Amino acid sequence: MCTPGRKPAVILGSAITAASFAALPLVDSKLQLMAAMALMGFGESFVMSALAALSNDVTPAPLRGAQAALLAQTGDVTFVLMPIALVSVATSVSYDAAFLVSAGLIAGSNLGFAVLARRPPGVRG
Repeated sequence: MCTPGRKPAVILGSAITAASFAALPLVDSKLQLMAAMALMGFGESFVMSALAALSNDVTPAPLRGAQAALLAQTGDVTFVLMPIALVSVATSVSYDAAFLVSAGLIAGSNLGFAVLARRPPGVRG
């Protein structure tokens, strides 16, 4: 069953995470940095748990192991490639630009998810 609250939780969490990255260039104090980082963690906790639950909802039981592995592999590739790409942006343009690129990628992915995520045929809920 696809619970209706999971898609909004992913969208909300992703929006919070994108906003926290976009706020990083505006940070002027350690307190503001801690607030932005806390917001980032809060948003990501929504995204990861709701996305995993949503993935389990729409994946047939025999394929759940493959689905979990694919989700983990996607995360691994992201954690390898994105730091390299963002450091390249930071050193060639600026750190602020790298934070804004991060926010843009998160927001763009969120928009794509919001538009394209649909309940597969045959799944009720």
